[in-house]
Amino acid sequence: MHTTKPIVLPQEVIDSALDHFHSNPVALKACALVCHAWLHTSRTHLFRKVSLQPPQVVAPRSTAKVPSDSQRLYTLLRSDPGIARYIQELVVCEGMVQREWIARDQGLLHILRALHNVSRFELKRSAAMPIVWDTLPIALREALGGILQLPSLNEVNLVGLVMKSPSALFGLLKECRNLRTLEVSHLAFPSATEPMSPESELEPSSRCGLDVLVIGPRTQPAFIDYMLRPGSRIDPSSTRELSTSISNAFPSFARLIQSATLTRRLEIILMNDINLRTYWDLPPHERLTLEHNAPFLQQLSIRADLTQNREDPLLWIQALLMIPSPFLSLHTISIVYTIYVPDPYINSPEVQPDFTAWAPIDALLTAEDAFPHLARVRLEFALENPLVSMWPRCSYGTSSSRRQCCVRRACYRLVLTIPVDDRCFRRWSMSSDSVPIVLILY
Repeated sequence: MHTTKPIVLPQEVIDSALDHFHSNPVALKACALVCHAWLHTSRTHLFRKVSLQPPQVVAPRSTAKVPSDSQRLYTLLRSDPGIARYIQELVVCEGMVQREWIARDQGLLHILRALHNVSRFELKRSAAMPIVWDTLPIALREALGGILQLPSLNEVNLVGLVMKSPSALFGLLKECRNLRTLEVSHLAFPSATEPMSPESELEPSSRCGLDVLVIGPRTQPAFIDYMLRPGSRIDPSSTRELSTSISNAFPSFARLIQSATLTRRLEIILMNDINLRTYWDLPPHERLTLEHNAPFLQQLSIRADLTQNREDPLLWIQALLMIPSPFLSLHTISIVYTIYVPDPYINSPEVQPDFTAWAPIDALLTAEDAFPHLARVRLEFALENPLVSMWPRCSYGTSSSRRQCCVRRACYRLVLTIPVDDRCFRRWSMSSDSVPIVLILY
């Protein structure tokens, strides 16, 4: 009797087919049950990123027990410890009030100790509440420190962490030998003003160079000051992508941007509580400048807010773009200009934006000697509250064919994208009754 042999597909073909379900956990769970050849790839996508969220709040009279993310993962690892090697991204999110859990969850300790292949670690809180490091159990702090010491770890994101001093935080980060991406926000140091202990200058080979550095909002400048010390193991000078949310500590942020001379992509965010009046009183060497970044900078993004009783940041943007030497590599500029007007003063004339202040920035962006390789400009005007009869007339088109449209209705965002291909859009003007070029309104 003749029998037909089953067709055996190469493993590469099976893996390629399963890769298409990387964002479909339901399909991946079904595929993992088909056969042994499908199991490894299915688990790779299923457990690549694990997010441990706060447990759900159970009603007082409810008898139902809903297991938390940590409890379910701990049970799974106990039944099959081999799953731990698939987890490459770990997010630990602390709750607030009745949902706080990381300090008392014993399963989290076993999870942290079982993971040895994590490449990205994130510790955050679900709301704008701090995570006080010294109040965590010693065993949990040691387990978290063990994650930071993993050779596979190259990305760290810390949100809302309160450490005793910057030296305590960098004492943890110094164990990250292969760290390439560091993101921090809402960091606080109660003893940030204490004298820092002197450290000997480290050799360049022993410092950890970063590719991506993100300084998020509400991060105390003591973090930057400590990182820029010669004894710090974190070296921001090799950073390729830098994003910083600037508070009122201008000298610290100026030193950070000047040190990142090899940055290709730079994002500068002015916080809405910033006081630019104090900025102009600073000596020139403590102000922000892009002169040191001009040779290699390729993409520049600036986000600024105009709030009531605050100085308009347009003059600051103009000063930032004016440097003695040209931007030799810059090809993309994005400026987001947010106007925040509280409801009780929505029709107050003193908070109406003055678009004539854009004229000097217009002249800078159209100067070919300052931006010889500029290819794209994106201007975004965002509103916190919808305003009526506020936006000026908008013109768009080429120099040979120009139309006008009137925006006289409530809107949240006005986006203008200006391509500069072959210099065909090099000539555009901005005045109190004209906003330039291509208009996308949504």
